[in-house]
Amino acid sequence: MRRRRGFRLILADLAGDTEGGQTALVAEALSSIPVLKVARISAPAGWKFAGRIEMERQAQELLRARKADVLVFGRVERAAGCLSINFLGRDFGMDRYELGTVELPTGFDAGLAPFLVNMALTRVTLAGQDDVPLLLDWLLPQTLQLKALCEAMPGSLSNPQRAGLLHAVGQSAALVARLTDDINGHHLALASYRHALDGLDPEAVPLQRAGTLNALAIALRHLGQDENDPALLEEAVATFGRALEERRRDLVPFDWAETKLECGTALALMAELEGPARLEEAAASVREALEEYRPERAPVRWATAQIALAHILQRLGRNTPTAEPIEEAVRIARKVLADLPPERAPFAWAQANTTLGHALEHLAERKGDPLLLVEAVEVYGQALKKWPRSRLPLRWAATHANVGNVLCRLAEWKDDPETLHLAIACYREALRVQRRGTHPLSWAATQNSLGLALRLLGEKKRSRRHLKAAISAYRRAQEEWTRDRVPLDWAMAEMNLGVALCVLGQQRRSTRLVREGIAAFYRSLEERPREEMPVEWAESQGSIAKGLRAIGEIEKSPQKLTDAVAAYRAVLEIHDPDKSPYDWAQEQWRLATCLLSLARMKHGIAEFSEAQKAFETAAKAYRLAGAYRHEAACDRMLEEIRVELERLEARAAAGGSLPGRLLPEIRHLVRRALRLGRKVVVG
Repeated sequence: MRRRRGFRLILADLAGDTEGGQTALVAEALSSIPVLKVARISAPAGWKFAGRIEMERQAQELLRARKADVLVFGRVERAAGCLSINFLGRDFGMDRYELGTVELPTGFDAGLAPFLVNMALTRVTLAGQDDVPLLLDWLLPQTLQLKALCEAMPGSLSNPQRAGLLHAVGQSAALVARLTDDINGHHLALASYRHALDGLDPEAVPLQRAGTLNALAIALRHLGQDENDPALLEEAVATFGRALEERRRDLVPFDWAETKLECGTALALMAELEGPARLEEAAASVREALEEYRPERAPVRWATAQIALAHILQRLGRNTPTAEPIEEAVRIARKVLADLPPERAPFAWAQANTTLGHALEHLAERKGDPLLLVEAVEVYGQALKKWPRSRLPLRWAATHANVGNVLCRLAEWKDDPETLHLAIACYREALRVQRRGTHPLSWAATQNSLGLALRLLGEKKRSRRHLKAAISAYRRAQEEWTRDRVPLDWAMAEMNLGVALCVLGQQRRSTRLVREGIAAFYRSLEERPREEMPVEWAESQGSIAKGLRAIGEIEKSPQKLTDAVAAYRAVLEIHDPDKSPYDWAQEQWRLATCLLSLARMKHGIAEFSEAQKAFETAAKAYRLAGAYRHEAACDRMLEEIRVELERLEARAAAGGSLPGRLLPEIRHLVRRALRLGRKVVVG
């Protein structure tokens, strides 16, 4: 994509400006930098706005018709001696149009031009990533000019107008931070918004003050996300609450809904750092916003809020015993895709596909249905059509990583190494964009996923080379996923590292590596308490059981296998066979296989009978969950156990002088003695 030379602005004549002088002043200020190309038009006839939604709708139609980046319009308030000027443009990578309003004294001088310029630059529609350097070339110096103007505040401005200048600095700084991943921009935004609040009397201008509080809360949320700081996110939620004291639903329902949606997003981010306890609260906040975001009135905002709710629900479903929240997330995403034409809102449509892919992936895991994974790959492919690398490289990379995740799960179920090679290729494509220096957390997430694919490939091909590469990938991920920065992600990588070490230890018959893996599992449990995160706790506890079983099989230790059985039983206490039969069946299968290993080691009829009962229970649970392929696997194991039980019972009935479990050991001793030419004495 070729880099543009400038951004096109449409300036409609200000209402009430009969002589055109005030509109000319605005046009001159906006034209003060060459990157802004201003075209002045007459105000369209019949512009009568019945509320903010209608104003945005009509303004958007004009902006699209003129193929411009920003629409500037407003009115002259002669009684108040000021100009009220609106700026409307589309946010980068979004379909939602953002509206900003400033007030200036009539007949303002050229010194206030940076105020209008910054408002325009923060709302230009970026066609793609190539437009970002052009915007930053002008936004950075203009932000500094506006900051200097605020430090020498013109005396002709009223307190609300001065607060508006500071608010504009905050918006510019926040946008710079988003485009450059520089947290200093967020800090400047916070300082500007707080300074603006000092000059806003809550009695005189309550809605302007509420708007600045809302902007402050969004900046706190962005900074809390970038720095993984729960305290900043908590402050953001509290600040949204302060904004809602004035942004009341009965007075400004649209603004009220906007703040409710933003607050729900902050609560969901808190859940990523502190555990899922805040997800219910986040979902409730977004549901309230949807009471005002109706599809017939504001289709894009409705779709955006529905997508946010679906994302929260699919995360909530991962931490509950029932799959109902995930199923609701799937229904919501499907409805958005059905009701929102892709040409009307391409970015929201792509995000809906991405959210649907996530939900299908988790639902497939719950239900044991690989067809849902196949559908997830398809919907991610649809998202890539609207997120090309040339325009949105980070989203393109994240979607490639998502496809890799689904392919990994498919490869596990299909037992297909070639699918794993495709997944690895997807991760490597994503890492071409996700650089550690510029996007450390997304880079770490993809390294973690790459480690999973390499580990699965190492298991299927019995390849130590791939297992060592997986261990290296997990350790690279932990270089950025540190425990103090992102404790939950660190715990996940620690658990994955432990699994890879255990698998390598099994292949090399090394109890040292397996014990190292078990130690990693116990470390992950420190950030996954049972009471707060039962599903994650069960995942780590199940891995401990797997490690104990591996040591038991290597050392021929019945005690270690008995310990593994106890660990599996603890995991089963977490899952409800009625509410989540597939999860419960999976753990019952693992328990049954561990019991079978113990039975084969002891050669005892009682142990084989216990394993038989466990497989029968797993088969029944798989049948209830609709996982018939897994049920068939249980039936095959039951047939093997039946044959072994018949053999043992026949030996017991024959009344042999030696226990059947000793026969393999005696045969081994006899063969060894014969090779050495020694006599064999038994008795």
